[in-house]
Amino acid sequence: QPEAKRKRFLQMKLALDWLIDTYPLCFNKNEPKPLKRRIEKDVFAELPEELPFSRLSIREAIAYYTRSPKYRQALIDNSHRYDLQGEEIEEILPKHQQLAQDQLIKFSERQKARAGTKKQLSKNQQIRSKKIPD
Repeated sequence: QPEAKRKRFLQMKLALDWLIDTYPLCFNKNEPKPLKRRIEKDVFAELPEELPFSRLSIREAIAYYTRSPKYRQALIDNSHRYDLQGEEIEEILPKHQQLAQDQLIKFSERQKARAGTKKQLSKNQQIRSKKIPD
Protein backbone atom coordinates (compact mmCIF):
# COMPACT_ATOMS: atom_id res chain seq x y z
CA GLN A 1 0.00 0.00 0.00
CA PRO A 2 2.62 2.63 0.94
CA GLU A 3 4.56 1.86 -2.23
CA ALA A 4 1.42 2.26 -4.37
CA LYS A 5 0.63 5.57 -2.65
CA ARG A 6 4.17 6.78 -3.23
CA LYS A 7 4.03 5.83 -6.91
CA ARG A 8 0.67 7.59 -7.33
CA PHE A 9 2.06 10.72 -5.65
CA LEU A 10 5.12 10.70 -7.93
CA GLN A 11 2.87 10.34 -10.99
CA MET A 12 0.80 13.31 -9.78
CA LYS A 13 3.96 15.40 -9.28
CA LEU A 14 5.14 14.43 -12.77
CA ALA A 15 1.79 15.53 -14.20
CA LEU A 16 1.95 18.81 -12.26
CA ASP A 17 5.44 19.54 -13.58
CA TRP A 18 4.19 18.78 -17.09
CA LEU A 19 1.26 21.20 -16.64
CA ILE A 20 3.61 23.93 -15.40
CA ASP A 21 6.02 23.37 -18.30
CA THR A 22 3.30 23.07 -20.95
CA TYR A 23 1.05 25.91 -19.75
CA PRO A 24 3.34 28.40 -17.99
CA LEU A 25 0.89 31.29 -18.52
CA CYS A 26 -1.71 29.36 -16.55
CA PHE A 27 0.12 27.17 -14.00
CA ASN A 28 2.75 28.74 -11.74
CA LYS A 29 3.71 27.41 -8.29
CA ASN A 30 4.99 30.75 -6.99
CA GLU A 31 2.33 33.04 -8.44
CA PRO A 32 -0.73 30.93 -9.19
CA LYS A 33 -3.63 32.33 -11.17
CA PRO A 34 -7.20 31.24 -10.52
CA LEU A 35 -7.99 28.53 -13.04
CA LYS A 36 -10.98 28.36 -15.31
CA ARG A 37 -13.51 25.97 -13.85
CA ARG A 38 -13.30 22.49 -15.43
CA ILE A 39 -9.95 23.38 -16.98
CA GLU A 40 -9.06 19.68 -17.12
CA LYS A 41 -11.42 19.36 -20.13
CA ASP A 42 -9.28 21.89 -22.01
CA VAL A 43 -6.12 20.02 -21.01
CA PHE A 44 -7.59 16.69 -22.15
CA ALA A 45 -8.62 18.21 -25.50
CA GLU A 46 -4.96 19.05 -26.20
CA LEU A 47 -3.39 16.01 -24.53
CA PRO A 48 -0.60 14.30 -26.48
CA GLU A 49 -1.00 10.57 -27.14
CA GLU A 50 1.91 9.24 -25.12
CA LEU A 51 2.59 10.65 -21.68
CA PRO A 52 4.22 8.87 -18.73
CA PHE A 53 1.15 9.49 -16.54
CA SER A 54 -2.61 9.07 -16.74
CA ARG A 55 -5.55 11.44 -17.00
CA LEU A 56 -6.24 10.64 -13.36
CA SER A 57 -2.76 11.95 -12.51
CA ILE A 58 -3.62 15.20 -14.28
CA ARG A 59 -6.86 15.52 -12.31
CA GLU A 60 -4.97 14.83 -9.08
CA ALA A 61 -2.30 17.38 -10.03
CA ILE A 62 -4.92 20.07 -10.65
CA ALA A 63 -6.59 19.23 -7.32
CA TYR A 64 -3.23 19.38 -5.52
CA TYR A 65 -2.43 22.72 -7.18
CA THR A 66 -5.78 24.28 -6.31
CA ARG A 67 -5.60 23.23 -2.64
CA SER A 68 -2.44 25.20 -1.96
CA PRO A 69 -2.69 28.28 0.28
CA LYS A 70 -1.09 30.42 -2.45
CA TYR A 71 -3.74 29.34 -4.94
CA ARG A 72 -6.56 30.04 -2.48
CA GLN A 73 -5.09 33.47 -1.79
CA ALA A 74 -5.02 34.10 -5.56
CA LEU A 75 -8.75 33.29 -5.69
CA ILE A 76 -9.37 35.92 -3.02
CA ASP A 77 -7.09 38.57 -4.57
CA ASN A 78 -8.19 38.26 -8.22
CA SER A 79 -11.44 39.07 -9.96
CA HIS A 80 -11.17 36.61 -12.87
CA ARG A 81 -10.21 33.04 -13.68
CA TYR A 82 -7.73 32.20 -16.45
CA ASP A 83 -7.60 29.70 -19.32
CA LEU A 84 -4.60 27.66 -20.49
CA GLN A 85 -3.24 30.61 -22.50
CA GLY A 86 -3.31 32.89 -19.43
CA GLU A 87 -6.27 34.92 -20.68
CA GLU A 88 -9.05 36.14 -18.37
CA ILE A 89 -12.02 33.92 -19.08
CA GLU A 90 -14.64 34.24 -16.34
CA GLU A 91 -15.31 36.19 -13.17
CA ILE A 92 -14.68 34.60 -9.81
CA LEU A 93 -17.93 34.31 -7.91
CA PRO A 94 -18.02 35.90 -4.46
CA LYS A 95 -19.08 32.56 -2.96
CA HIS A 96 -15.88 30.97 -4.34
CA GLN A 97 -13.79 33.75 -2.84
CA GLN A 98 -15.54 33.27 0.51
CA LEU A 99 -14.95 29.52 0.36
CA ALA A 100 -11.24 30.14 -0.33
CA GLN A 101 -11.12 32.53 2.64
CA ASP A 102 -12.77 29.94 4.91
CA GLN A 103 -10.34 27.26 3.72
CA LEU A 104 -7.36 29.52 4.40
CA ILE A 105 -8.61 30.17 7.93
CA LYS A 106 -9.00 26.42 8.56
CA PHE A 107 -5.53 25.80 7.14
CA SER A 108 -4.05 28.46 9.43
CA GLU A 109 -5.82 26.98 12.45
CA ARG A 110 -4.48 23.49 11.63
CA GLN A 111 -0.97 24.89 11.25
CA LYS A 112 -1.21 26.59 14.67
CA ALA A 113 -2.55 23.41 16.26
CA ARG A 114 0.29 21.37 14.76
CA ALA A 115 2.85 23.89 15.98
CA GLY A 116 1.32 23.72 19.48
CA THR A 117 1.42 19.93 19.44
CA LYS A 118 5.07 19.91 18.35
CA LYS A 119 5.92 22.43 21.06
CA GLN A 120 4.20 20.28 23.71
CA LEU A 121 5.95 17.14 22.49
CA SER A 122 9.27 18.94 22.66
CA LYS A 123 8.55 20.09 26.24
CA ASN A 124 7.57 16.54 27.25
CA GLN A 125 10.81 15.19 25.77
CA GLN A 126 12.84 17.78 27.68
CA ILE A 127 11.07 16.91 30.94
CA ARG A 128 11.64 13.18 30.38
CA SER A 129 15.32 13.70 29.60
CA LYS A 130 15.77 15.65 32.85
CA LYS A 131 14.13 12.85 34.86
CA ILE A 132 16.47 10.16 33.54
CA PRO A 133 19.28 9.62 36.09
CA ASP A 134 22.85 9.69 34.87
